[in-house]
Amino acid sequence: MSNYQQPRMDVNFGKAKAVIVGVIILIIIGVVVSASVQIVDAGHRGVLLHWNAVDLTAPPLDEGLHFLVPFQDSIVPMEIRTLKFVTDTSSASRDLQTVSTEVTVNYRPAANSVHTLFKEVGLQYED
Repeated sequence: MSNYQQPRMDVNFGKAKAVIVGVIILIIIGVVVSASVQIVDAGHRGVLLHWNAVDLTAPPLDEGLHFLVPFQDSIVPMEIRTLKFVTDTSSASRDLQTVSTEVTVNYRPAANSVHTLFKEVGLQYED
């Protein structure tokens, strides 16, 4: 028979536990930090929600980076660029001929009151 012995591996489990706990803590910190930062795109305003209720005391958030309380606050982006609403309509003229027209309306929500628009009408204000 052989005199071969398997090499012993000395594993320091205390150090391994510390590394695992450190990685878990870094993951938790990463989740909290990513939940506390939101970006409002250009051409939009952000409506601040506290526990899913519109905060009318705070003005709408401008474009850019915003820090929030994680899991309590959220931002709903509302577009304030000029939008177009197109509809077709037809009617009868005085001499009983049908007149068809396409009506186009350009509109833009007021940037300083989009939070009120969101609270009273919602995101489907075009309909």
